[in-house]
Amino acid sequence: MISAAKPPLSPTCSTGPHERSEPAHHLRASLVNIVATEPVELHGATYQDYVSLHGYMAQEGFTNTIRSDAGKVYELPPAEYNLIANCTRADALERAKRAAQKTRKSFAVVVSEYTGCTWEGLAEVKQQARAY
Repeated sequence: MISAAKPPLSPTCSTGPHERSEPAHHLRASLVNIVATEPVELHGATYQDYVSLHGYMAQEGFTNTIRSDAGKVYELPPAEYNLIANCTRADALERAKRAAQKTRKSFAVVVSEYTGCTWEGLAEVKQQARAY
């Protein structure tokens, strides 16, 4: 079982590998540090549509990895993404919608605010050796 805590807020919108967390059970319009989307569903999509979605989500600042408290990076399940940004959930939803709309497929997406998480069974992302 691996855990991760919420990092401190950054003054600017930043993205990168980060932890997935449990959903908050209240609504608020404040700035958030971690926003995660549940799996993005593309209706009637092909494998290539999801490959395209992955690139579009990255353009919007989302990643498909999570970082543990120990600093290890893990891959999230397919079509699940995280975003570290000083933005509202509504702003994060707009980013996810922009990415999904670029696939030209109808879609479903849920964005949640998180504060911490625990996971099991995710594959660790091994850093590639540098080429010299």
